[in-house]
Amino acid sequence: MKVLLLGINARYTHINTALYYLRQSIAGLKFTVNILEKTINDNIWDIINDIFNNNPDILCLSHYIWNQKHLEFIIRDIKKILPNLKIICGGPDISYNAEEWLKQFPEIDYIIKGAGEKAFRVLAENNFHYDDKIICLKNYPFECIPIPYIEEDFQVLQNRYIYYEASRGCPFKCSYCMSSRDDQLIEYKSFNLVKSELDFLLNIENFKPIIIKFIDRSFNVNSDLAIQIWTYLKQLHTHTKFHFEIHPLYFTEDQYRALQDIPENRFQFEIGIQSIHNKTINLINRKGKWEEIYNKLKLLTSLKSIHLHFDLIAGLPGESYSDITQSFNQILDLKPDHFQPGFLKILPGTALEQENKKWDYRYQLKAPYRILSSSTISFKELQNIEIAETGLDILYNSNIFKIFISEYFKAYQNRYNLFFDFGLYLQSLDINKNLSDRKKIFVLLYEFIKNNIDKSINELFLDCIRFDWFLQAKTHYYPEELDAIHSDKFKEKYYNEFKSFWQDCNSENIITNNSNIQQFKHKLKNVCFFAPKNALFMNRILNNELGMVIVNQTQIYKISNKNEETKIIEISFNDVV
Repeated sequence: MKVLLLGINARYTHINTALYYLRQSIAGLKFTVNILEKTINDNIWDIINDIFNNNPDILCLSHYIWNQKHLEFIIRDIKKILPNLKIICGGPDISYNAEEWLKQFPEIDYIIKGAGEKAFRVLAENNFHYDDKIICLKNYPFECIPIPYIEEDFQVLQNRYIYYEASRGCPFKCSYCMSSRDDQLIEYKSFNLVKSELDFLLNIENFKPIIIKFIDRSFNVNSDLAIQIWTYLKQLHTHTKFHFEIHPLYFTEDQYRALQDIPENRFQFEIGIQSIHNKTINLINRKGKWEEIYNKLKLLTSLKSIHLHFDLIAGLPGESYSDITQSFNQILDLKPDHFQPGFLKILPGTALEQENKKWDYRYQLKAPYRILSSSTISFKELQNIEIAETGLDILYNSNIFKIFISEYFKAYQNRYNLFFDFGLYLQSLDINKNLSDRKKIFVLLYEFIKNNIDKSINELFLDCIRFDWFLQAKTHYYPEELDAIHSDKFKEKYYNEFKSFWQDCNSENIITNNSNIQQFKHKLKNVCFFAPKNALFMNRILNNELGMVIVNQTQIYKISNKNEETKIIEISFNDVV
């Protein structure tokens, strides 16, 4: 009997770990088990073709909010071409409204509710026959469930995220989250088991994971286990990055000390802040007070070697548009590496679904169940937040305007307005939010600042934008629209002096052979010069130096001219940004 486990992921780099767990749960039984992973960008007809070509007896579908449409089409159509096929469904988007799915889709043979390793094993042991169409069995202890991967998997998992969990369940009761349910009890693996499984993942022959994402809901709540794992991982010689979701309230001094000497780019943390308002935090059954959480986050942001990703949820119970913009501004005050505002979803099976009428929630009745309005926020206001999110992604999360963002944040407390106004500007030009042309982004921001910011300060910001371009430029070229004539004149004045300096610095290399001479000339040709127009910029950013020179994004120099003597000094990028 052939079993096909089908996952339809949000993108190619993702994998569906549940499929790998289910395959392991029936290892040793007399079934041929295949895993097929596709994405929501794949054509549904092509997926149906792939299923048909696999010719399974059993088709297992993993349901999430991002793949509901695809699965509905597959369920309706696949038995028309494979009439003897049995369809088994599971996953968070079907577990808590299983009866509705069976009514709407009689083609489904069985639905497994909740964690499914044991239920799937029992079903398989009975040759995929069971008395009830909805199967809900108490699962094995988490410590007894084997790691989902086998060595052969890694031939197809190159360049994809590897998901791993040291715990299951969640100790919190956030009303918007499925993990808050009483059947989501938290269980931990022992440190020794975690270590042995991570050793396995990190030592597969010819496979080096780019990133291992711990999918534990609040990784640092068990502080002792978290510190043991972090201490182990920071001592490794590896280029793999490790991702953790942590709860800011449970960040401790001991955790801080354990992370102080973490290697650069070894860890990244995703932190769900959701709201800064204590009233909202209480209404959603989330623990802590903002004042305490803020201080913990400040401590976290002092760990410069860890990439920090902060989340906010728009539309939580009782929150107005003004409340959300306040959260937006205070979170940005912490200067995370990435900030992601999201929109509340009324998920099946959550406490908030049960009490949605209390807040007059209007929301999508099908996935992704996003809210449309509530008693305290309108659809138009939610649209405005989405517009600000577009501006935020392009200007802040892109990480290409470090100098401009830093100076703008010093000048204005209401950061939300910048991102909303720029998002609105893009909308007026009918420009797609997925704008990827870097030159065009710079030009659009330059024009926006030039025409929309008070003249008393916009010259400072325009210099900031030119300088951000300079810090990333791979050649001497400035877009004409950035009005870089001042830098061009600076280059004309100091080019020969820099050439002599550069030649002296590289004299030993360039005399050896013709290849080195050509390389030297190429580098010199692409040297990029920058000089500011604005005196405040020169004082604040350049410490009163005349300008800077950058060579192929690897070396940067400052040029000063004091007492009629030109000095050229190499400096670090970290001293500038």
